Amino acid sequence: QEIFRDNWNDFVAHCKATNKPIRNSILTNVENMINCRNLKKGYLFFECPKCNNIYIQGLSCHSRFCVSCGRKYRDARAIEISKTCIYAPHRHITWTIDSSLRCYFQKYRALYNELFEAVNDVLTYLVQGKSKSAKKRNERLGFISTIHTFGRDMKFNPHIHTLIAECTIDNTGKKKPFTYFNYISLRKSFMNQLLKRM
Repeated sequence: QEIFRDNWNDFVAHCKATNKPIRNSILTNVENMINCRNLKKGYLFFECPKCNNIYIQGLSCHSRFCVSCGRKYRDARAIEISKTCIYAPHRHITWTIDSSLRCYFQKYRALYNELFEAVNDVLTYLVQGKSKSAKKRNERLGFISTIHTFGRDMKFNPHIHTLIAECTIDNTGKKKPFTYFNYISLRKSFMNQLLKRM
């Protein structure tokens, strides 16, 4: 909060001066986060009727961007997701795109959904492929995907993180181990599916 309080106005002024507009949703979230629990913006007042002790609590911003408020959302989301997970070993795969394609994702944000769909296509084909019996049983991998739009260097770099269970599950709920992932094949398939969808 202090870092943003000290630097946010200068950053906004710099963006205006260099003609780099900031989306309204970002402006709103940052302003809310800066004012989170600020007593000047409102508060709750509690008083004990027996001992007359008082407690004043500033109103929270409820922004997912806020370190304290956003943590509640993340924790609640993690609990909900864990309820749907398959009890099995998991592995983590990151799907990224070539730097020459990133400008299209920055301009056409609807393409983010195509990233998810390309991952789904690749993982579905990985299990079902040309197998008629696997298609008939609708064998699938259990996985959860999330998108990050920036890399560690804070430059625009949309990529997807996927947590994949090392087993398949079919229509009847039967599980089978699935531990072999050919990363070269996955990479090529993802490139192919994403370019088709774009």
